[in-house]
Amino acid sequence: SYDRSSVYHAVLHLEQMLTTGGGWQDQVGGIAPGVKLCTSSRGLPLQVHSSELSVPAGFIEKLSSHIVLIYTGRTRLARD
Repeated sequence: SYDRSSVYHAVLHLEQMLTTGGGWQDQVGGIAPGVKLCTSSRGLPLQVHSSELSVPAGFIEKLSSHIVLIYTGRTRLARD
């Protein structure tokens, strides 16, 4: 089993190998649950800190009712 930090770094490493130049924000957003505040200091090794924020009751449902996901079928890399 892997901890979140290991997964963040594994995906970041893969993105760098693919030369997409992606950052860490997408990994953290997709892996860490809920509404969160994510930070990192400059420099290597990268150390990402993520803390879940408490939100008012009904906030997630309200937000979800205003979000639309559109799939275009087009591949997009971070460098595009």
